[in-house]
Parts: sequence; structure tokens; C-alpha cells
Amino acid sequence: MEGVGFVGGSLGLGSRSGEVAARCGRTTVNMAAKADENRKRRVEIVDKVKEQLDKSTLAFALPLQGYTVKEVSNLRDVIPENSSALAVKNTLLKRAIADSTWEVAGDLAKGSNLWIFTDETDMKGAVEAVKKFNKDNKKEETNGISGGVMENTLYDSAGVEALSKLPSKQDLYQKIAIAINSVPTKLGRSINSVPTKVGRAIKLATEEES
Repeated sequence: MEGVGFVGGSLGLGSRSGEVAARCGRTTVNMAAKADENRKRRVEIVDKVKEQLDKSTLAFALPLQGYTVKEVSNLRDVIPENSSALAVKNTLLKRAIADSTWEVAGDLAKGSNLWIFTDETDMKGAVEAVKKFNKDNKKEETNGISGGVMENTLYDSAGVEALSKLPSKQDLYQKIAIAINSVPTKLGRSINSVPTKVGRAIKLATEEES
């Protein structure tokens, strides 16, 4: 049988058949390597999303379709420094949020999304930056905020905007500190004004009797 012989006591293939087998072998190895690379890449993305969620107070989604690659890059440049924007496949997002306080975000995992992750100090800035970017690029109708998640609660677009207007803990602490510091001053003024008010009342009563 041409092209086939026994080599070293075992069946060997002729040159043509050997080349085909070698190519098939290389293809199989390349496919396996590519599959392993893709698996590692998916794991990296899931880990990156988890890392962002650990640092975030709010995560909200925008439809990715309608943005160009350049527009996504430009949007990343205008959101606050401590915020980030990631285009994440729904299957990978669901892996990242499984069994966590972010799991309700799975309800937003439909179609292609660009996710914005932001902490409480940047919530207002991130939402306002996205809204301004969409307005400037005429993307308000196609790429508006579709919803978001904060503290295991799912919000629609109006809810996300309302959350962005809440004062941060730092702002609240500052207001409380100012209020506390102003108490002695207000109390002192009230005490100092008592004799004056009492004196006026006595004078008025005396004048009425006369």
C-alpha cells in the first residue's frame, strides 16, 4: 500500500500522509492553546469586574450599540478619575455578580452593555458626565442610562439619576460637623438675649398699667 510502511516495528505513514497528520496535529494544538487563552481571558474579565464592584457604590448600564469604538474611548476620558467604564458580555457579568449583593444587576444583562462603575464620591459626576456626553454626541435617545444597582437594589434610569443627587457620606459628615459647631453660638445668643426680652416685657407691662 503506497505511502504506508512499518517504522521501528509500528505502522508509519508516507510523506504526504505524514504532512497531513502533522498539520492536523498543529491545528489541534493551536485550537487547544487558543481555547486556553480565551478561558484565561474570560477569567481575567470576571476578576476585573469583581474588583471594580468591590470598589463601587453604584454600577449602571448604557446600551453599547450605537457607540463607536472611539466614542467609548472618549466617554472613558470624561467620566471621573475614580470611575471606570467596561464593556462586559452578559455571561461574564453574571459570573462576576453571582452570589453577591450585585446579583440583581442580572436583570439589566440584556443585549450589549457598557457598564459604569463609580464610588459614592463620584456618583453625581459620573452620571452627569454620561448625560452631557450623550447630549453633546446626540446619543440621548439611543444610549441613555438603562438602569443601575446600589446596595442590592435595582433602579431604573430615573432612580439612578436620583441616587446621583444624594449627598455623599463626606458631605453629610461635614453638614453634621457644621451643625454641631454652631450649637454653642446659637445657644449663647439665645441666653444673652433673655434679659433683654424680659426687660422689654416688664417695661411694656408697666407702661400698659400706667
